[in-house]
Amino acid sequence: MKKKIAALLALASLVVGPMQVLATDTPVVNPGASGAEVGVSLTQVQQNSTVDPIVIKAKWEMRAKRSTDTNSAKRVGYWVDGANYNNYWYEDDDPTARTDGAQFYPSGDENVFSYISVCGVIDHPWLRNASDLSKFVVSADVYYPEVESVGKQFCGNFYKEIILSPLAYNDGIKLMCGLDAEQGVFQRDPSIVSRYGFSESDICYQLAQEQSKVFCGILPLSYEAPAGDYLVKIIANGQGLSPVEQTNYFTYYQLPSFKIDNTSVAYNNGNPIDTNVENNLSGTVEGDPLFVLNDGKPTLKGTGNVQLNIRVEQDDMGFGESTMSDQTIKSNVLYKARLGNAVNWANIGYYKPTNTNQISSNDYVDLSTLDLSQDQKLDLGVLVKKFPPTHPVGSPYAGAMTLTGTAIPFESCSVN
Repeated sequence: MKKKIAALLALASLVVGPMQVLATDTPVVNPGASGAEVGVSLTQVQQNSTVDPIVIKAKWEMRAKRSTDTNSAKRVGYWVDGANYNNYWYEDDDPTARTDGAQFYPSGDENVFSYISVCGVIDHPWLRNASDLSKFVVSADVYYPEVESVGKQFCGNFYKEIILSPLAYNDGIKLMCGLDAEQGVFQRDPSIVSRYGFSESDICYQLAQEQSKVFCGILPLSYEAPAGDYLVKIIANGQGLSPVEQTNYFTYYQLPSFKIDNTSVAYNNGNPIDTNVENNLSGTVEGDPLFVLNDGKPTLKGTGNVQLNIRVEQDDMGFGESTMSDQTIKSNVLYKARLGNAVNWANIGYYKPTNTNQISSNDYVDLSTLDLSQDQKLDLGVLVKKFPPTHPVGSPYAGAMTLTGTAIPFESCSVN
């Protein structure tokens, strides 16, 4: 009888054991549902900020590539060869400025970006060993200027992040300090370098000792990125080390630039024009907002990095002048123009030719603003007051129109 009871207890333990495991270690959440939510967590490892901290000794910006660079003359890694051309070019675009930071010009061409190198000298004992380079990540965050245009607000917003890569030992020294008879940035254009409490000799000595290293990365800057001062923040991270950062600025100079898609304008497009009559079919050229070369529909495109005031001037195409009964002199032709979809014609009327003796000075018209990268239609009109009797009927009248773009300074961002 005792053996029978023991066997039953053993059987019970075999049954109860697996049931207990199922109940306590593998809970069933919302049985029958197609998914389950599981909590996750992560704890940041405490960074070591006391032992061998990372130090950013210097940083700067310079041209990574110029339009005059050829493949054979391209800088080593895009950065170094420029130092080989003694006194041939400087590392930024304005060697006369010699103020703190670098200055650059945009291309003025919608298809051509400016490529700017962001470089820094990073100091840490691990940088002596190539095997430890993988423990470092050096990056740069770039921010827009504190400006706004008619239609766009930049206001110091984030523009782009780039990763900086370490230069080889000789390349870093050559670029920063020069090598043998070659000049480095410190000799050629020292004003572009921001130094954070360290002398040139200290920086160059540490580079020679391989305790510091030069890191560089390329920032593609759009032709239409707004003119102004760009904040650049370089950030150095090391495995198990506290990250450090330093900031400086570079200046993107303004470049007023635009283009038009038609090289000539036919006011009547083959149709007759009557005197003192405005007619959309005979005396007005309607533009459109599509930039199509020589389609007979004028369009302006902004290709610079600043908003523009567009001025239109034109000669009299040979129409000449007439002397009125009160002895005043008036042109035999008048013009009008407008930009965009403005309801009224610019200047609310006409502008006169430039090559006349008339006293009135309104021989041009200023149109509405052309903003960054904007395509705007250009409408043109003509009013013939009198056809000169000396001009053969059926012979064309021809002249020249001048379009000028003048920079309109950006507004500083309003403080809310």
